[in-house]
Amino acid sequence: MNFERFIPIATGGVLVLLGISFAFKFVRASVMGRLDYWSGFLPISIISPIFVHTTAPPPINTLTKPKLSTEPPPKKTLIKEASGLWVHLVIGPLFLVLSVLLLSAGFDQMGLPGTDTLNFILNGGDTAAPLAVTYDKKYTFQFPCLVRAMKRFGRRMNSAQIPLPSNQRLVDSPEIRAEETNREREAERKD
Repeated sequence: MNFERFIPIATGGVLVLLGISFAFKFVRASVMGRLDYWSGFLPISIISPIFVHTTAPPPINTLTKPKLSTEPPPKKTLIKEASGLWVHLVIGPLFLVLSVLLLSAGFDQMGLPGTDTLNFILNGGDTAAPLAVTYDKKYTFQFPCLVRAMKRFGRRMNSAQIPLPSNQRLVDSPEIRAEETNREREAERKD
């Protein structure tokens, strides 16, 4: 049996499963505003939402009675649940991006058109448009759309001007301040 052909399929399957898990976490974070994290050592707790793919265990009384409960999880677990508006606004979109990238990379590893489909969706069905995302088999993504967008953004920021009346300035340079104080001194001497 040739295992060399099986390795990319298995790797792609794992990436697709992780993508599905992040899609579930995206729905949970964006819709319900809930996030599971590991409450151990602080530096690991900060990045733990990316690595925790299980939900907090249910309260002990729901193990015996099969009903929904709003009670918090038991105190003796290291997996805790956080909620708030920041979960909706920050973590939800992060999980969406991770899910889409993992799904497209997994499908590409399995020999299916993952990145091609992603580019088709991001370009609005225009096959003549330049690629938005590229992926190669060495597990690297490149984002030409971000490079183009940053160049355009930089050009617009460099050419942007704020229209101010002639008697107002945003920042006075030391030379301008020195000239103004000299004018004030001369005006005082003349008076």
